[in-house]
Amino acid sequence: MNLLPRELPTGRWGEQFDVDVVDGLLEAAMTANDCVQAFAAAHHAEFASNQQIHDAELVGERTGSAGVRAASASERYSAITDYADALLRLWARQALHLARIAAAVAHTLHTGDARIGADNLRLADVAAVSTLYVTPHLLAAPPFPADNPSLDAPTAASLAAAHQRVSAALRVAGEHNTPPHVFDADLPDIKESITALGLLDLAEALHDYGAHALWLVATHTVAR
Repeated sequence: MNLLPRELPTGRWGEQFDVDVVDGLLEAAMTANDCVQAFAAAHHAEFASNQQIHDAELVGERTGSAGVRAASASERYSAITDYADALLRLWARQALHLARIAAAVAHTLHTGDARIGADNLRLADVAAVSTLYVTPHLLAAPPFPADNPSLDAPTAASLAAAHQRVSAALRVAGEHNTPPHVFDADLPDIKESITALGLLDLAEALHDYGAHALWLVATHTVAR
């Protein structure tokens, strides 16, 4: 799992953009980074709480006096799991937002527009994750073909691979017969943690795709 913030491009880039486009891209990238860090902390706490349940049960087997401790650890684990699931949903949603707008800017660059403004990018539109399952075209395919001379081979390959991971992650929920809306809010008939249902893979893949697309935009505009 890559539960670390993604590196952001620095320096002078995007000079042909309206300033609110650059601000919107960086704000989306920093928000996704904030979300992955918050989820990582909750995920580690979830793992530690699960270990505490195991430890309490072992003590109880030996002494017969760890029932309260085990019950408390189980309750804490349930609460932390709910919290981690909520943060995972948030991370996936913000990673999707980053991926959408970074890819949109990259596509606009590919069309050769001389000046890129925010009006047609809908930078404030944060879509629900379930919409990606219903309308996969919401997230565009890699905006530049691998043989495009404006891209070096590693950049093209990493972007294409990131997009393939998004597609693979989308298939996981289908294999589990998971209702897509479970990734937007709790459903009473879904008892399994959404981490195990494929949302963690999707959040990682979306974040990676968005970060690669952002770097593509940055390096492409600097090169020009």
